[in-house]
Amino acid sequence: MSDYEEEDEKWVQWFCSLSGNEPFCEVAQSYIEDSFNLYGLRAMVPNYQDALNIILDMTGWAPLYLQNFILGYCVLTDWLTDGWMAVDIPYDDDVPAYAAELYGLIHARYIITAHGLDAMMKKYREGDFGVCPRALCDGQPVVPAGLHDEWKKSEMKVYCPKCRDLYTPASEYQTPAIDGAYFGTTFPHLFFLTYRELEPAPSTLLYVPRVFGYKIHNKSENRRRLAILAKEDEDEEKTQQQVSKRK
Repeated sequence: MSDYEEEDEKWVQWFCSLSGNEPFCEVAQSYIEDSFNLYGLRAMVPNYQDALNIILDMTGWAPLYLQNFILGYCVLTDWLTDGWMAVDIPYDDDVPAYAAELYGLIHARYIITAHGLDAMMKKYREGDFGVCPRALCDGQPVVPAGLHDEWKKSEMKVYCPKCRDLYTPASEYQTPAIDGAYFGTTFPHLFFLTYRELEPAPSTLLYVPRVFGYKIHNKSENRRRLAILAKEDEDEEKTQQQVSKRK
């Protein structure tokens, strides 16, 4: 991860703009500032307060109304007359890495809120998450997902709503690997429940292996699963049509 050089850019904007961090959306500062939303994270992340200060850009400038907190924690370097003071908040060299981890855990909570879902929806429409690697899904956009909600158990995957399967993301999202807990198991499915118009019809196309033009009998579990999904959706559609006729 490249070093953050504090200018006019906020830390959150800088972090999300890093190559490989495209799956992340920008968490609203008001959400991060609300301690209720961060409940339980202090015990999970080392140097929690220092990491949070970095995320909230409290490492160079701070408003005067925070002076009682600031003066007990850092070095005052200058006073300004417009309501701000310049400060120097010291932290260990490994704190920036903890800030990234803390942001990821906050991000997982944010993206299942209304504002977070909306932010991810805009990124989905822009194609920021990539497309399904399965050829028969024909470039279907995917969303990030986690195999676990627990931190440091598995890397981020991508979920395709067309074939309804998980895949390892493109290589640009793997260096360094993004923890799957930063997106969690709930997000992809809540996303398509919220934005039903974005969910495509399930894929019914199955690749047919052939040798010299002749089909090869295949008892693949994946083929059976896709066929079952297609049949379930077909039955559901017929049921809805019957209900509509009765009305």
